[in-house]
Amino acid sequence: MGYTEIHESYGCTGDEEVQMTFFCNSLIGYTVGDALKAAGDRGYPIDGIFISSPPKMSITEYDDSFRVIRVKTLNNKSLNILVCKPL
Repeated sequence: MGYTEIHESYGCTGDEEVQMTFFCNSLIGYTVGDALKAAGDRGYPIDGIFISSPPKMSITEYDDSFRVIRVKTLNNKSLNILVCKPL
């Protein structure tokens, strides 16, 4: 498992799969705001945004300055994004 999981059974052709993988990997490091805009511009809906935080620290809300650390594609070509608070 890497940063992006894509399977041909999702209905992607080889070229679409490569383009989606490249796009998803390019989002890593973006701020949430920029990632949402880029995904929207490409027509990829965001299914969920999840927050990663250090142990014993509970962060329940994010803002546009949080950074994307992982992108996962879902069956319907929507995205789940994992974000963290910048230092």
